[in-house]
Amino acid sequence: MKFLILESGYSNGGDYLIISRAKQAIESYYPDALVKIKNAADPNLSVEELNKYDAVITGGGGAQLSSEYIKKHFVFNNVRDIRVPIHYMGTGFYGVTGNSSELYKLKYDQDVIDFFTIL
Repeated sequence: MKFLILESGYSNGGDYLIISRAKQAIESYYPDALVKIKNAADPNLSVEELNKYDAVITGGGGAQLSSEYIKKHFVFNNVRDIRVPIHYMGTGFYGVTGNSSELYKLKYDQDVIDFFTIL
């Protein structure tokens, strides 16, 4: 099997940890698998390349800050043309207060909601 992990960490160490642990998990379940990691911002990335894999795994970047992170992601902008399974992990949330009630104040853009519905 061939897996592509698209890393899209910005400044949060947790984003990089998601990718590292995803690679370890895949290799644990599929020891003979080819697992490639590429940066989602790579200008040479193409839908044709992604469609050659058995699955694409990506993640990180706060969905609540969609215009800064999610909407710039290659998968978001090409989701309807990608024909292999896409696994999106750890959209994350960072709250200064640490109060879970902050979650209820977030409003996700409809196109971000639609994106995660497609996945």
